[in-house]
Amino acid sequence: GGPGAGGAGACPSCQATSANAMPRINNTGGAAPSSLSSHRQTSTIPIGPTDLPNHQEKGDANWKYPSPQMFYNAMKRKGWQPKEEDMDVVVAIHNTVNERCWHHIMSWEEMHK
Repeated sequence: GGPGAGGAGACPSCQATSANAMPRINNTGGAAPSSLSSHRQTSTIPIGPTDLPNHQEKGDANWKYPSPQMFYNAMKRKGWQPKEEDMDVVVAIHNTVNERCWHHIMSWEEMHK
C-alpha cells in the first residue's frame, strides 16, 4: 500500500522532542505482539558533529540502523501497509544500500585529497 495523507493529526501517538521535532521512535510491537527483532546493526558510518535524532545513542561512534521492528513501525506510521515477514529483507537491503553508498563516498574522497 502507499503512504497516507499525513498531516498534523496523522500520528496522534507520536510525540516530538523539543530538541529536533522528531517523534520518539518505538522499537517494540506496541499493543500488538510482534515477532520482529528489535536488534539494531551498527553501521560503518561515523557520527559527525550533529544534533542526534532521539533514536541514536549519545556517545556512539557510528550510526545504528533501524531494527526490523523500528522499520515496520515507521512504515506503518507513514501510512504504508508493510508485512512483518518482509522486514528482515527490507532492512538488509536498506543497510546494504547505505553501506555501499558510504563506501563510494569514501572512495571518491580518497581520489580527491
